[in-house]
Amino acid sequence: MRLAVVGLGLVSPAGLTSAEHVFFLRAGAPPPQPSPFVLARGDALPVGFCPWLGARASLPERIGALALAALDEAIAPLDGVLDLGPSLLFAGTPGGLGESERASVERLLSRRLGRGVEPNRLPGAAAPFAALGQAAAVLGGGGPRAAVLVAADSLVSVPCLADLLARSPSPWALARPQPAEGAAALVVMDPAVAGRHRVPVLGHVLDAAVAQGASTDDDDEIVDGTALTRLLRAAPRAAPLGAVFGQLEVDSLRQAEWLLAAARSSAQIESEHESRCLEAEIGVVGAASGLMSLVFGLAFLRHGAARAERAARAPFAAWVISRDGVRGLAVAEAAPPRDAAAFPVAMRGIPRARPLPGARFTAAGEATDGVEDEALLFPDDEALVDDDEALIEEDVAPASARSAADLEKQLDALEQESLAALAGGLDDPLARFDAAEPPPMRLVETGGDPLPIARFHRVILDDCVDAVASLARDRALRPARERPATEARILEQLDAIHATGPGCIDGLFRAIRRALAATDPFRIWAPVFALGCAEGGESLQALAAGLDALPSDARAHGRLAAEALALAPHPELPRLSALLAASASPVTRALGVELRARRGAVPPDALAALLRDPSAPVVEAAVRALGRLARPEPAVIADLRRQVRSPDAAVAWQAARVLLLWGDEDPCVAARSGQAVGLGAGALEVFVLGGEADDLPRMQAWLARTPVTPAVLSAIGRFGHAGAWAFLVHHLAEEVLSDAAASALEALFGERVPAAERKLPRAWRAAIAAARLDLDVRYRRGEPWRPEVVMAEWADGALPRHEIVARADELLARVRAGTPVELDGWTPAPEAQLESLAAAVCVASSTPPAGRWR
Repeated sequence: MRLAVVGLGLVSPAGLTSAEHVFFLRAGAPPPQPSPFVLARGDALPVGFCPWLGARASLPERIGALALAALDEAIAPLDGVLDLGPSLLFAGTPGGLGESERASVERLLSRRLGRGVEPNRLPGAAAPFAALGQAAAVLGGGGPRAAVLVAADSLVSVPCLADLLARSPSPWALARPQPAEGAAALVVMDPAVAGRHRVPVLGHVLDAAVAQGASTDDDDEIVDGTALTRLLRAAPRAAPLGAVFGQLEVDSLRQAEWLLAAARSSAQIESEHESRCLEAEIGVVGAASGLMSLVFGLAFLRHGAARAERAARAPFAAWVISRDGVRGLAVAEAAPPRDAAAFPVAMRGIPRARPLPGARFTAAGEATDGVEDEALLFPDDEALVDDDEALIEEDVAPASARSAADLEKQLDALEQESLAALAGGLDDPLARFDAAEPPPMRLVETGGDPLPIARFHRVILDDCVDAVASLARDRALRPARERPATEARILEQLDAIHATGPGCIDGLFRAIRRALAATDPFRIWAPVFALGCAEGGESLQALAAGLDALPSDARAHGRLAAEALALAPHPELPRLSALLAASASPVTRALGVELRARRGAVPPDALAALLRDPSAPVVEAAVRALGRLARPEPAVIADLRRQVRSPDAAVAWQAARVLLLWGDEDPCVAARSGQAVGLGAGALEVFVLGGEADDLPRMQAWLARTPVTPAVLSAIGRFGHAGAWAFLVHHLAEEVLSDAAASALEALFGERVPAAERKLPRAWRAAIAAARLDLDVRYRRGEPWRPEVVMAEWADGALPRHEIVARADELLARVRAGTPVELDGWTPAPEAQLESLAAAVCVASSTPPAGRWR
């Protein structure tokens, strides 16, 4: 068997398309909706329902809407490429529907494909795998041109849930996922026919089969795994399976069956393969589970979401076990997108610009809440009724020809166009309970209302933006060794943000506006970075509008926005930086200067002119830019000395840092004499970079007017004077500073106490007393200060970025070798900078003697 896959469709509470399932689930979105289903004792019953359908629609309505949405996605790429013509249709719906209801859903799907398409019924979760075998036997022989498989099921209704609760507990149900709903669609063709008509191929199905097993959901037969083993061993063996998609985490019957089969067929499976259970993430989907696993596997690998290295290049297996014990297994392979730009950024490992088709930025930055926002997802052009004649006769436009608003308009009518005839045919499991007893569960009067699709996507976007903000904070403040994993997670969130559709640009613009009102400046990093990773002029307009007038109290926001844009790959960012540098807002101008300087677009003479700018944020940005130069600029030293005495703390510290890195001792003179009153806590860093042993009393004088913070404690520890021990030990008793005080003590004296006692003052007093330290020696990690000891501090990646930069500055100032480092770049740029610095320090000739400040 070899069938070309030319269409995929997937719908569940996780998303409306197969791509959304890949990116949203990997990012941990969407957040679960509160369940309006309540047990008799008042506890909420977790149920995974599609937010845009709500929880109150009837079962036939839900299944019809799910099936149509999956089918529409699957056949949309074929519009304008190939007329499907006569097609095979295999439709799977749950046994809980009455015969007339199932027939109506099948007719609905047939009409979507065109007149004359007769549906074949798929009885059970494993039936799609048998249908693939039937399709392979007839396709390509002059008969049907394509086979379309659709499976949909839903447990989201009071009757279904009550029936589930009324059943005797399954011997295999240990920690079964929540009841849910979903649908999948798959379009396959003969590969030769697909090639002849130039139909884009998304992958291939290499084998599919079913087998009856001994154990079912309703018995306690011993699970021997023989049926699934036979299917697995009979599958093609061209290469070991790189990924497996199935019901491994649904219950112990399915888990035991797969583990036994996999153990017996271990040669056919990569030892480090990708394993995913879709139902563990969205909930149990009944008769739709088999086809959903296969479609999800194709989409997952096609979009490059696999973590296992060989998974994307190897065949994969999808498997399922029906309630009646039928085992089904398919082996397939996914084809990557033809356009490399379509790959998710997370697959590439570094930020790259990604196209966002259809995305627009409104002038006001506010997406309207019109039809797109208020429409839901019920079909009103085709009612589900018993009578064939009642089906609307107008031709239905192909899915790809309908706009997003047209698609979303399908949802409303069935609230009034009731399916009473269908619903009346359902067997109500509640009737089996004694009327005197309360029903086992009920649907509360509030909650579970349909969520408009645009708002569903907006919730996901906002959730992912918040996650990126948190990860950006971790990237800056957590240990450096965690940075690569954090960056990978940022890119996964970015793919989910970009997958939310055309409203993405406006949503990110709104996130910038919200971030400016927040106290946490990292909130702005996320939307700015996401917009900078989106191609096109729309994202550039949103950035320009969002950053155009940063308020005066948003300097930290501006610096982080500059960092995010410096990492972003948008090709038009130089134009944006020039636009921002001309803004009337000082903070926005500083942002523009920072961006232009990072790209080498501001020459030293222009930076010198900016040192006389009346706005402190602009001066700070210019000084920071001077600090990136490979060698000193004598022409600006006088201006920098003047800025050391600036009342603005950020300007004063940046000027002092640059001068000390250039070998100028004026900042030490200013700090010792008290001239640089604006330095504040920065004076302590001045002494770390250029001070001597007898500067300890002067540091104590600065501490009298400086709040004690983790940064202050770190500077005291890095200064290296053993006489500072009492001050550091004292602050171990303060809960908010104890960790920073312990870290400062370790920087000064090394890890002299057990990890469990690192915050105990008595432990440190005893250890320091036993060390017999010399007050004339500068210490680092309990050893006399040497460059090698300083470089060893960051070797294991345990220090955060700002602590590493402080130590790199120390080496530059003391050893006078190397160039300044800026470690906010994307991996592996920071490591390359540190390696270059280490190489320069190792051959330097002006290293201070061991244990000395000078």
